[in-house]
Amino acid sequence: MVLREWIQHGNADRGRYTNSRVFIVNPILRYAVFPFGMDYHLPHHINASVPHYRLKDFHHYLMDRDEKYAAQALVVEGWTQPEETKGPPGIVDVLGPKYTPQGNRVHIDNDTLIDADVNDKAALAAQVEASRKEGDAA
Repeated sequence: MVLREWIQHGNADRGRYTNSRVFIVNPILRYAVFPFGMDYHLPHHINASVPHYRLKDFHHYLMDRDEKYAAQALVVEGWTQPEETKGPPGIVDVLGPKYTPQGNRVHIDNDTLIDADVNDKAALAAQVEASRKEGDAA
């Protein structure tokens, strides 16, 4: 399960269409790593109420009808692709430096804390500020 989470979300950013991927893999890898439609993980994030057995169809529907999805959705094929291949990247490829998000700074949404029952709001604010400074230094 940890491997699947890492593959699905590792090196992805926080965008609606870029926080996960679609994986076209062989049946053994699908069974071992992506059961219950999780090879079509991005469509699952777009609408989690779609049953797992319809995620592939939902992906194709979005590719045909949602321009942003079609432009930004990353389809991954197999474990890895040779450098000279012009086709989709492999799992290992998307976890490497070529696909590392740029300008993906840490964002802490303080609005979620407005009504929170926090014991030490000043300490929390200090942590937020430290995270911002750390993000700016990177």
